[in-house]
Amino acid sequence: MSISEVSNTARAAKNGDFTCQIPLDEKEGFYRELAQDLNDLNQATLAGVQKLKKVMFGLSQGELDLSMEGDFAGSFAKLQHDCNQTMEQLKRLIGTIEISIDAVKRKNLTHDIETQTMAGFFKRMAEGLNSMTSSMALTVSDVAHDVSELSNMSTQIDMANQNLRNVHEITLTFLLITI
Repeated sequence: MSISEVSNTARAAKNGDFTCQIPLDEKEGFYRELAQDLNDLNQATLAGVQKLKKVMFGLSQGELDLSMEGDFAGSFAKLQHDCNQTMEQLKRLIGTIEISIDAVKRKNLTHDIETQTMAGFFKRMAEGLNSMTSSMALTVSDVAHDVSELSNMSTQIDMANQNLRNVHEITLTFLLITI
């Protein structure tokens, strides 16, 4: 195994290319094992990166049903767990948002998202939606009150107009009698 083979493989991996492999032919003993270990390292890294890349690309396209599948160890197992947990959290948050939107569509402005089990962005998002829904409920209540007030005023104006007509008729009748 030449230094250039190891150097080229390491340089490629450092630059994100994990497809580079050291040929095993004509290698024996320690050098064959070292070349195989470096090849296995590249293959394991490539597998983890490809699985994560697939999930991240799907997420960028709005696909929330993907997960990082496979049997990983060490840091890749942790990455897999965190990736899959993130996807589950996103699915739950989006599902909760959909429920809130459906409640608003049904004119139910009292629906609140439970935030006790949320943290970070998810909690801020849910609290923001709850605040927005509460503000909408207050606005709708204020508008309903104002419409009721306008209706009462309209009734009072109608009564005042009727009274003016009555006064007008009485005045005309009086004028006709006195003339």
